Parts: sequence; C-alpha cells; structure tokens
Amino acid sequence: GTATGRVCAFRDGQAVWTVSAGAAVTSSPALHPNGFVTVGTQGGMLLGLQMADGVIKFNSTCSSPVLSSPAIDAFGNIVIATVA
Repeated sequence: GTATGRVCAFRDGQAVWTVSAGAAVTSSPALHPNGFVTVGTQGGMLLGLQMADGVIKFNSTCSSPVLSSPAIDAFGNIVIATVA
C-alpha cells in the first residue's frame, strides 16, 4: 500500500493493477487462501481485493485506523488490530 491510499500488484516487475483504498495503507497486505489479498487502511477500512484484477471482494468498516497487518488463520478468519 501507499501513503496516498493505493494498493498495487506487480508481476515480473510490471504493474498488474492499482486500486484506491480511500486512505493511507501503511501495513503489509496478507494473502488469503481463497485467492484474495487483505489490507487495512488508516481510514478504518478492511479491504479484500481479488488477486487477479484488484476488484474489491469485500470491505468492512472498523472503529478506528487499521495500522497492523491482517493475520489470517487456517480457516480463513481475518484478525486485525486497530488504534482504539
């Protein structure tokens, strides 16, 4: 992610897709076993993006900024930590 709120995917050094996350993304993304990537934003959103094309699969509003990287367990449950 970027400080300007973009999430970018690359393959062989070339950009494949770029998506606006709506707010800065300062943590690392996490890969979900179902083929999407999750990121948290400083605007308090958790996003799930399809790896193939960056289409938003889901978005969830959190009570405060998400500064940590998401963790995903063996069952696909996503765990995050927020500021408050």
